[in-house]
Amino acid sequence: MKVKKLIVDYTFDFELYGLTTSLKDYKLAWLINQQLNIKLIRSDDYSLESGSDLIEIINYRFEEELSELRLFKNKAVLEGQNAQQYLVSEMKHFDYFILVKGIIHTFAAYDLLQELRAIEGLQLINQIDIEKLKSKEHFIF
Repeated sequence: MKVKKLIVDYTFDFELYGLTTSLKDYKLAWLINQQLNIKLIRSDDYSLESGSDLIEIINYRFEEELSELRLFKNKAVLEGQNAQQYLVSEMKHFDYFILVKGIIHTFAAYDLLQELRAIEGLQLINQIDIEKLKSKEHFIF
């Protein structure tokens, strides 16, 4: 009997930025709101299956008609366990990720990076090549 295999090729039509900071998630969201003049709002935790575990990732969301900006915390602690899980395990050095879809107030990628780098308390912010990520499927919702 012949077996058929379904291969799905996703398109990743967003930009991803990694942030390193010691700021708490609510403080970082507030500072981003002030800098970009937007309104990131805490959303329900993003649930993700990692092996046999279900992890919850803190995230904030700003959405307009043609654009979306989301802030994800990279690190999650499993309930009842001491093990730490990550949204993007190959990039443990980043504390947060910003996902940008569409056009946010006509920011180009360079302009957005410059605006975010002006935030006090951010040690590092880099644009990430999505095609090189092993766990890029975690950003498909």
